[in-house]
Amino acid sequence: PAKPAPVEQPTLGAEPLNLLDRYATNLIGRDFVVGDLYGCRDMLDAMLTEIGFDKSRDRLFCTGNVGGYGPDSVACYALLTERWFHAVAGTTESTLLRAVSQADFRWQQWMNNGGMWASLLERQQLQAIADLVAELPLAIVVGTGEERFNVIHGEFYGPDEALEDALENITTMTPVPRSLQWGNDLVEGKVGAGCQDGLSLTFSGRTVVQEMCRV
Repeated sequence: PAKPAPVEQPTLGAEPLNLLDRYATNLIGRDFVVGDLYGCRDMLDAMLTEIGFDKSRDRLFCTGNVGGYGPDSVACYALLTERWFHAVAGTTESTLLRAVSQADFRWQQWMNNGGMWASLLERQQLQAIADLVAELPLAIVVGTGEERFNVIHGEFYGPDEALEDALENITTMTPVPRSLQWGNDLVEGKVGAGCQDGLSLTFSGRTVVQEMCRV
């Protein structure tokens, strides 16, 4: 009998869809999710070494706030050019985009809140980072069915279908929920149980906690 043709391995790339990026289940490696990086590239690299991260097969998803208070925000934002690294836009990214686009932006306020790194860059360097950040989605969906998980920065109320609808059918009458980037009511216990019925396992950052928790 003829030898069967080899099965083509799935690509690790994504197909952007508005503010929502979708990725197929990783059949050739492992998927990891990391919280907000805040410019701590050395710490991230150390963790990747510890878990034996394989950049040719594994993928790393980040909950946003890639840059910030840490010592190397530029190196962290350089990760946005790596095919194995995928992040959503956090509040830090929202602030960065306002900084490069608004003439009346309050720079000093940002400097006092994790933006000092940006003041050390030439304008065109900061713009280049902003161009990468502008391509980030507000949510990432990985896999389907029981294997599915979502990555956002803040929080979302409702089932998977509502999350997708919110990001794929944006109009002036139905804007993107602000909670996707700025919400932290769930982790602070301000929202009752049941508000996320129908939502797949969802990883989020935004609020600093002592250890990973599930709400």
